[in-house]
Amino acid sequence: MLTTIAIVSVAFTLTACNQEPNLSPTDTYLQYHDNSKSNNNFETEASYYTSEKTEAVNAKLKDYQKHWNMNSIADVKTKYMGFVMNTSKCMSLTPVDENISGNTATLLFSVVDECSGHEGAKQKVVMKKQDGWKIEDTETIL
Repeated sequence: MLTTIAIVSVAFTLTACNQEPNLSPTDTYLQYHDNSKSNNNFETEASYYTSEKTEAVNAKLKDYQKHWNMNSIADVKTKYMGFVMNTSKCMSLTPVDENISGNTATLLFSVVDECSGHEGAKQKVVMKKQDGWKIEDTETIL
């Protein structure tokens, strides 16, 4: 019984993070993108970020709270996650290139906006190896 509880606990922890540590950078990013379509939990979102990106995003939350005239950081996180979900739902990604140099991977994806039909955009993603591949930066090239 105790072994079963331990196994279920480990499985739940891995599922909660929604990450598999042995995935390639491209597969990790595609997993993140798929999860973003239905994830409304800021902490799950941030679990895909490098520690540096997480710090940068958290530092901006107070600014967003003031800019958006919101009552709490929790409200800011909810609005942010709504934006992420809506954007992800419309975006279809196709891997174009993956270049790994040491602990850094640079990815390139072809992007189709399924909601507007716009094609031809690219998304550049920089990932770093930190307990698996984590997102450091993203840039959409229209």
